[in-house]
Amino acid sequence: MNPTRSFKEPVQNRIARDPEFGAALLRESIDIMLTGDMETGKAILRNYIKATVGFEKLGEATDTPAKSLIRMFGPRGNPQARNLFGVIGYLQKEAGVQVARYACPRKVPFSFGELYIMPHHYEPGVNYLRLRELAHESLQQWSRMHALYLDAVAGFDIVRDHVIAEQDQARQFVRGTDLDSEEFQDTRMFTYTQVFADNFCASGIHRATQGEVKSRNKIDGENFVALGQLCIVSFCTYWNDYLRRAYAMARGKLDPNEQDQEVVKECLRVHASEDIWGDLNYLRNSIIHNRGIANSQVNRCKIISWFKPGDLVAITPVHMRVIFLALRAYHNKLHAEQFPRHYIEIG
Repeated sequence: MNPTRSFKEPVQNRIARDPEFGAALLRESIDIMLTGDMETGKAILRNYIKATVGFEKLGEATDTPAKSLIRMFGPRGNPQARNLFGVIGYLQKEAGVQVARYACPRKVPFSFGELYIMPHHYEPGVNYLRLRELAHESLQQWSRMHALYLDAVAGFDIVRDHVIAEQDQARQFVRGTDLDSEEFQDTRMFTYTQVFADNFCASGIHRATQGEVKSRNKIDGENFVALGQLCIVSFCTYWNDYLRRAYAMARGKLDPNEQDQEVVKECLRVHASEDIWGDLNYLRNSIIHNRGIANSQVNRCKIISWFKPGDLVAITPVHMRVIFLALRAYHNKLHAEQFPRHYIEIG
């Protein structure tokens, strides 16, 4: 890329009056060269030099003739590693910028050799590799719970359809009698013997009428409610007992050895709080500590505002869809945090 005059002038002016923008542009030029686009990287760095130290001063500082530097960063220039290191080192010192490194540097091939530099602005104390692990783990947890919910719901439908089909078949033998009604069929006992091949999981001692089985497996039945509540409790356990603290440590906000629980609590409140997790915890407390009846905490919910105090926390598939999508959005946010900030804005 060869910037046109209309582009170069405003950029150079912006660099001259905005040191932070200049520092970001310096990082950007190094990053672009590391990706292999030497022409674009050199062009940006050339404009940066012109707007800051100038080639004459840079030549004196690096013991390189200014004309050589101009050719080096020109369209046909091919900087040698030694010269490029010297230029970048001096420019970083002048701008007060330090290109961060990983503990294990990434080897990047260049036309002039191999350069061990990591671009971007890395926040001190942040463990980006650990954030990557947490993003992967959270997606696995989400996927497991999502699969569990879908499989269970499919099972509910299969059982309900099995009972309805059995009732329809039974009614064929009693057409026109008092037994030919759904009300009567619902009083008949349900058995899992035709669902499972043997006494699976003590299924032989299960007792329920067919009406009860149909009712608990309908879309707003007890099974759907219990499954939704189970998912909420499970997600909250994962967040409260593991992910939240691990995230705060990965961000460098919480000392892994901190023993003062008040310090830990305040740290998590400030640095590891999300609206969706807060709302789910309010529902969890109602489920666990108030027999599934919404308590006054639900009034604090910011995203999940379906219940008021005294309501049954009945989580239907419509509700679960919102919850799963909100948690997936959180995962996407967590996934993005494994990558250092990288942007330039020209205002």
